[in-house]
Amino acid sequence: WDPLSKMQYGDNHPVINSSGGDPKAIREMVPEDMWSFHGEFHQLENMGAIVSIPDEIGIEQCLDQLDKILTSVQNPGKETITYDNPESINKLGMSKYDFPEPKMAEPSGLIKTAEYPGESTQGPGYIAYGWRPELDYGLEEELALNLFLGSFSNGESSNLYDYFINSQTREADLGITSVGGSASRDMGHPITFSFDLNNNAYVTEENIGNLREKLIGQIKEVYDYADGSDELQHFNNEVQSLLENRKKRFTLILDSPPMFGFRRGRAGAWFFRFKQLEKVDGFRKSVVGMDCIASLEKQLETGNNFWREYIDGWKLLTVEPYAVGVTPNPELIEKSKLEKEIRLAGYVDEFKLQYGVEEDAKAIALYKEEFDQNTKALEEQEKQGELPKFIDNPPMSYDEQLNYEVLELQGEIPFVVSSFDHMSSSTIGVAMGMNVVEESDLVYVTLLPAIMSRIGVIKDSEVIEFEEMQTRLRREVLGVQVYVDANMSTGRIELVVRGLANNREEIPNVIGWMETFLSDPLLTQENLPRMLDIIDQYLVGLRQTMKRGEESWVDDPTNAYRLQKNPLYLSTSSFLTKVHNLQRLRWMLTETGNRKARNNLEDFLDHLEELRWRLLKGIGA
Repeated sequence: WDPLSKMQYGDNHPVINSSGGDPKAIREMVPEDMWSFHGEFHQLENMGAIVSIPDEIGIEQCLDQLDKILTSVQNPGKETITYDNPESINKLGMSKYDFPEPKMAEPSGLIKTAEYPGESTQGPGYIAYGWRPELDYGLEEELALNLFLGSFSNGESSNLYDYFINSQTREADLGITSVGGSASRDMGHPITFSFDLNNNAYVTEENIGNLREKLIGQIKEVYDYADGSDELQHFNNEVQSLLENRKKRFTLILDSPPMFGFRRGRAGAWFFRFKQLEKVDGFRKSVVGMDCIASLEKQLETGNNFWREYIDGWKLLTVEPYAVGVTPNPELIEKSKLEKEIRLAGYVDEFKLQYGVEEDAKAIALYKEEFDQNTKALEEQEKQGELPKFIDNPPMSYDEQLNYEVLELQGEIPFVVSSFDHMSSSTIGVAMGMNVVEESDLVYVTLLPAIMSRIGVIKDSEVIEFEEMQTRLRREVLGVQVYVDANMSTGRIELVVRGLANNREEIPNVIGWMETFLSDPLLTQENLPRMLDIIDQYLVGLRQTMKRGEESWVDDPTNAYRLQKNPLYLSTSSFLTKVHNLQRLRWMLTETGNRKARNNLEDFLDHLEELRWRLLKGIGA
């Protein structure tokens, strides 16, 4: 992403700087740099707040009290930011940035290739296309763009998935394993499409250009949909289902604890939504955005291809996007290791010069002695501060205010019912212990949740393929999930089918879909290509696990090693075991060829078995 961002914004533009910092700059930082940054940017006018007010406190009372608190902590000498000060109004809020204009690379359509540190030259390749950051739109157009990208490029029922990945509909197998589109929230809102490939040999300038032509050709197809055509109706049905699901999701957010303090999930959704609402005039604003939704629904009802006007405005066909392709290079890992060794040696040389000694070990010991003394001084200084008193009545359980009861269904099945005031949505879940699965069947367990929920179903004697199933689920329920929950503190591993209903009327729909997932997945010979696609995509995702941040996966192999004598846990929770099982399943589901080919394979395997036994017995080959 770094080369693409630099083409869009220019080198050193604030928008493309990593919030985590550049490692080279971090190594050169001193405490004064952090204090300077904090003093310059951690100001009230550069912050936002989301406040949840209980019913017993009035809005005016809350705002008055907040005003007193914030006024007391405003830095002396700083301009006071108020709503009635025309000079300062533009500085208010989380969305008011004063960034320099992007220095976009010329000409548009530049293609670049780059490399990333990879353990093998056979690793995956990546291609991304990014448009220029030249857009400026309101909330309604932002919603339209996100819905367009959802129907066109995101998910397994999108246009690009069918064209590039779906083995039953794709034009050609280019080795593309995933595709997605997004619109940046940063200035200029550049639109980006990205492709992951299992064959990095495809990533050449020529192929990147050819793939761009195919991408733009697919956008042109949507642009050319005739008013009232079946193709337009199919596309808009997908958009409508995404829009309906969006309304339900916002209702769920309003019904649920906000999770303030967390970085993701509902907390992130609240923060982003309030950031959006700064673009809306007035004091009272719709959190759900019903006015924008209603306007888009009216456009969908016309049957006209209103997407043409949007596509023109987004310049998707009139401006050629930048393109970047990246491939793995193991030499970069070795280069990084060498650079680290050189840096460490440089630090030791500085210590020897600083302390006037010749031996490395002596210099390091003196540095450690000084470091420990400084640490002790800081700890003594910290003790001078008085900590606030701990509360007298801390909660002694997970949630003492939770209103629940435990009942019993027929067959001595425990049934837990939890009730919450002011909620209209419902959650229904069935958890089945998996300890009954025979060890010989564990190879199937890895794929079981996907087989139940991602290949299509037979519902009410009707075959419903995956794409149609996705659309119906968005319209009829808030959601249905199938997953494995492993709780090693209790030693229980469960297959969970969980449904979400937006209101009471959806509860029968949720139960119906849960029952269908449990009893009637589309396990037919004709649907085998869909199953193989799922396995391939699952494998690609799992193989990328160790390329993500270590904090997201390092516990996995640790727990797998600790629980290596629990094969059920490994098959459901260890990404390494999952890869092994999925490779076996892929082999089991692959066409075996004609009888002669099968006989040759059997002879080959028999020969390998004979050779193995001879080696075990110590007999020469």
